Amino acid sequence: MFKDFKGTLIILVRHGECEGNIKGMFRGRTDFPLNERGLIQAQDLAQELKNFPLKYIYTSPLSRARQTAEEIGAQCEVEVKIEEGFNNIELGSWEGRLKKEIVERFPGEWELWINNPEKLRVEDMETLYDVQKRAKACLDSLVSKHNGESFVVVAHRAILKPLIAACLNIASPYFWKIHLD
Repeated sequence: MFKDFKGTLIILVRHGECEGNIKGMFRGRTDFPLNERGLIQAQDLAQELKNFPLKYIYTSPLSRARQTAEEIGAQCEVEVKIEEGFNNIELGSWEGRLKKEIVERFPGEWELWINNPEKLRVEDMETLYDVQKRAKACLDSLVSKHNGESFVVVAHRAILKPLIAACLNIASPYFWKIHLD
């Protein structure tokens, strides 16, 4: 299918499901492993990616992304490398909290998160601009290193959305315009 492709092929993957997804939590860098459904999702995706000429797999260090990447690597016979630049957003005081708790405790910030999260500034939280900047720099470095080759990046929604927006020059507000299952 892609055997004759001559460019650099980058496949962006969101990790499989974890308990934090199910419970409606702000996950950030809280290290949730994949749940049973997430493991099945990773296995199914790995089967599909066998059709691609993958050379490298890079992943966030968090276990939910790492487990997804390792399943792809095992089935595609490609080594997995940890890449800190794809680690999830630092959410500070929101991290590990239920979304309904954030709605109650921080109604103004929640409103901004829902309507224009690119403008959200919370004292101990990484901004989406900072996430975008580090993820894009990381991806640019990998593209330069692997020009003309194929690789996978396994990361998180809050990394992939800003990264996609940067790659496609989607202006802010972009976060809620991009959907990733």
